[in-house]
Amino acid sequence: MTDTRVDGVGRLLGLVVHDLRNPVAAIAANGGYLRTHPQLAGPDVHDCLNDVAIALADLQRGLEQVAWIGHWLAAEPIVGRADADVCDVLRTLVPPAELDVRVELPSESPLRARGAASCPAIVDVLLANARDHGRGRPVQVTVRADDEAVEVLVTDEGPPIGADFRERAMQLEGQIEAKRRPDGRYGRVAGLFAARLLAEACGATLRAEEDAGRSRFVLRYPRVRES
Repeated sequence: MTDTRVDGVGRLLGLVVHDLRNPVAAIAANGGYLRTHPQLAGPDVHDCLNDVAIALADLQRGLEQVAWIGHWLAAEPIVGRADADVCDVLRTLVPPAELDVRVELPSESPLRARGAASCPAIVDVLLANARDHGRGRPVQVTVRADDEAVEVLVTDEGPPIGADFRERAMQLEGQIEAKRRPDGRYGRVAGLFAARLLAEACGATLRAEEDAGRSRFVLRYPRVRES
């Protein structure tokens, strides 16, 4: 393990613990409310159950991200590098229920790419980031391709990461700074850092951009041409 990894581990895990306390607290509070009000029915119970479902999804996503980071810290493989049709795997995506996600897939098919089986997991992290920073507006997921690569674009109406910080926001060293910056777009449980680790483990790249004042993330996979 490099000195950079060792130096950043303590502070990174402190952030992770802080982030995971939020969904755990939401589950505990709503579960306790339901236990003490068994006679309730109707919208109050429905709202509680929705909050529980959102918190559980955040917790499950966060634990996955911790696993990716843990493999990286131990210099172990994060996942396999299975090739896939990007459009096919995106059809399996289940967006957060509280987010309006609009997916635009090209008519061209298949769009096979190296390591693209990881695409839904990475996009899920990016959608969580859009939920937290996108001002409650619709999020656009678009696929585009050329001869060399297949790209997945996730665009929301929130402010983009500062131009001087886009590389660092996805590195271990940038997580504490991202939490403090108004344009850092920190993702819970070091989300952007974890997403970049998974992308790179699968032979892809992940970058942040600005699109006419909006935030955009671009996930790029090497294309596999059918013989």
